[in-house]
Amino acid sequence: MGLKKLSTFAVSIFMVAWALVGVVVSQTPEALAVGPFSGGTGVSNDPYQIANCADLRAIDDTTTYLSKSYVLTANIDCSASAFTPLMNGTTYFSGVLDGDNFTISNVSISCTTYFCGMFARTFGASFQDVTLSNATVTSTHDYAGVLVGSAAVANAPATPIAQNFSNISTTNLSVTGKNYLGGLVGDCASCAFTSIHTDGEVVGQSTSSYVGGIVGDLGDQSYNYEVLITSSSSSASVSGHSYVGGLAGMLSRASYNSSQGVVNSYTTGTVSGVGSSTGGVVGQTNAGGLEIANTWSSATVVGGNVVGGVLGWARGTNDRMYRSYSTGTVENTTQSCNSGSGGLVGSGDYLRVVESFSIAEVVGVCRVGGLVGLSSYSISNSYFRGTLYRKASTNSSFGGLTSRGSGTITNSYVATTATMNLGDGVAGDVQYSPACTSTYWDTQSTGRSTTRCGATGKTTLQMKDQNTYTNWDFSTVWSIAAGVNDGYPTLQAFSGFSFDGSTPTATWTSPSTPSSSRTLTYTLTFSEAVSGIARGDFSNTGTATGCVFTPSQTSTNSSITVTVVCTGDGTVVARLGANSVTDVALNTGPSSASSATSVSINVASTTTTTTTTTTTTTVPSSSTTTISSGASGTSTTTVVLGSNSQTSTTVTSNTQVTTNGGTQTTLTPRNSGTQPNTQTGAMAGPSTTVPTTTTSTLPKLSALELPEVEVGEAAVLYQGKKIQGTITRENNELTVKVGPILARIWATAKDGGKVPLDADGRLRLDVLDSVTVDVDGFDSGSGVEVRLYSDPILLGKSKIDSAGNLSAAYEIPESVESGDHEVVLAGTAREEDLTFSLSVAIGDDSGGAPIAWIISIPLLSAIAIALILPVALRRRRRSA
Repeated sequence: MGLKKLSTFAVSIFMVAWALVGVVVSQTPEALAVGPFSGGTGVSNDPYQIANCADLRAIDDTTTYLSKSYVLTANIDCSASAFTPLMNGTTYFSGVLDGDNFTISNVSISCTTYFCGMFARTFGASFQDVTLSNATVTSTHDYAGVLVGSAAVANAPATPIAQNFSNISTTNLSVTGKNYLGGLVGDCASCAFTSIHTDGEVVGQSTSSYVGGIVGDLGDQSYNYEVLITSSSSSASVSGHSYVGGLAGMLSRASYNSSQGVVNSYTTGTVSGVGSSTGGVVGQTNAGGLEIANTWSSATVVGGNVVGGVLGWARGTNDRMYRSYSTGTVENTTQSCNSGSGGLVGSGDYLRVVESFSIAEVVGVCRVGGLVGLSSYSISNSYFRGTLYRKASTNSSFGGLTSRGSGTITNSYVATTATMNLGDGVAGDVQYSPACTSTYWDTQSTGRSTTRCGATGKTTLQMKDQNTYTNWDFSTVWSIAAGVNDGYPTLQAFSGFSFDGSTPTATWTSPSTPSSSRTLTYTLTFSEAVSGIARGDFSNTGTATGCVFTPSQTSTNSSITVTVVCTGDGTVVARLGANSVTDVALNTGPSSASSATSVSINVASTTTTTTTTTTTTTVPSSSTTTISSGASGTSTTTVVLGSNSQTSTTVTSNTQVTTNGGTQTTLTPRNSGTQPNTQTGAMAGPSTTVPTTTTSTLPKLSALELPEVEVGEAAVLYQGKKIQGTITRENNELTVKVGPILARIWATAKDGGKVPLDADGRLRLDVLDSVTVDVDGFDSGSGVEVRLYSDPILLGKSKIDSAGNLSAAYEIPESVESGDHEVVLAGTAREEDLTFSLSVAIGDDSGGAPIAWIISIPLLSAIAIALILPVALRRRRRSA
């Protein structure tokens, strides 16, 4: 070979070597991040992972990210600096943001242009399972909300993509601006809000319109868009000029072909307006076909022209209020008789009120009604038992049910709790020949002897007699009984409603799962049926971190379960806030916070004891080994199965016990896959284990497809795809979030004590050390194999408990060689095979070079060859 060719060859070797160095250097965990996020690829089954505020800010208005899927993997604090609205250019966010029950806190946004919120504008987007805490949005223009400024699109198609907001809570929010302001969303053309709760303040200017505790304006008069708020609530203070509501300022639809509106929702804050249409739940409905059903308000509602305890002004054709009620105070501040105020509705042009009632105090100057202020299409099977109060000396249009009747009133009654100082028993004025059929008022409690629609006055004694009520349905609609509703008829839809005045109380039980589990389940018992139970009502006043509370339901007859999942050790003191629930008589309680007893979580540090055991391991190849442990109180005896062998293991009472505060809890044993039949699942309830015998036959280790992981990495192979994990390191532990799996992993030395992480952030174990796994995400009740690779060694088989949790320790056998390995968990998640792999190291690193150095040896040799070879060749050529 000529000198020129050899020199070229040497240079080629050098270039290849240099490229390999670049590859090695780039293979650090930091360099393997996906785009600007902490993991994921942005598709629905592998969303981009949002682990910090920087990740959240990276969802910008470029087309690359606007339609992707995202998931939070940790609580996010954005207090470091001001937050700029995402999608604040000409684009719309159309992707999915899954909060995975984490919290985004301390977002501060200030805008001098339209569309102000975490997301400026969205179209076809979906948001779920997130709490927004201490968020502040300050705008000098229209369209502002904590989460989305505007979810409405100019010139949108007649059938737009509905946007969904579900299981979202806000605490201590603050939104200020001009028009179209909402606690969550400023404006939305087509949206469904489910299980939303807002708390804080939404403040409009003195001229602001369309202001709501959840959304300012929902729907469109020109199209049949999605217009729905269900199972939601607000305790926020909401204020503006016109179209102001505790949940929504305005609801609109084009027709009444299908019912939508507000269902199973309530408000408890304050709502105030100056101009037209102020309501405790909704300021105004427009166009038609909307329903307010199973909805109530105890808000204090103050407004100018047209004020209602639940709905300000119903202007749509064929709107209906069904099984709804109000309490608190409804006040009309205007001196004009062009307005109206009602305990339920300020004015209802074509509204049907069915099976509803009010016990509100309704205050005004003119056109004041116990249920409806100005008018309604019809009122049926409804009643008023609150108070009507005249603010001024005018004497116009006061009535127990309606101030100015313009429709039919059927099977309804009035029995006020304080004497009316003005007006008529049922209807204060008449228009368009209204008719009152089978309708009554209590002449004694109201102090009124006349009415203007043909209703019948009765004494208090007669009003408490079922025989008084002609053609009333006391089998399915009404009921009457002494001591219930003060003896007056009550609606069966609100069975048990009574002016009892007693405050509901709450009592906690101890958790049904042990203190060594980070998933605790409590029973919370109430003294009576209550509603308004929300996730935001619960908190932990102990030292354990990352605790998320999930109540089993929002209302109850007696008790509910409350599940608490924490991410860190410490104490858990479950707490229900004061005045957070409401009974059917609208009494709030408990009068002070109700707390459970303290429970200690100490998964990372356990003390193990065993009963006397005899373990026989039979290896078919040739040998039988019998090992006996000492008396109770000695360390656990562990038998490790060899790799790639058919093994049968018989265990007699080989039991590991964790002691936390005197509670003994059975854990998965640290033997080779044998699990005593006394254990119904990892982290079973407190128990005393009786020695038993369990025989388990383990199959041969078969080939298992693994996700490739580099040093310091974790990943899963799930649904045929590799999903990269996000790892956080704290207190010599690894917390790994990857796909459906959330795992906390650490190493314990054979002589006790937690093993520190190495320079690569990995678990570095010695033989006979143990690796402890606390993992959620596998299918409950399923089995999981724990293996060690590269040579596949079965460390153990375990069973996932009923809560989907596994917490167990697995010892590293003496036969394992030093070097790089992977701890692998193989099981099923959501009925799909899943393999979890984590990079670990066995043995210290003094006996071998690090991987980078091992690779660098041939690289340096190649470089040396590239430099030395031409010189040698030149010498040979000269000597020749």
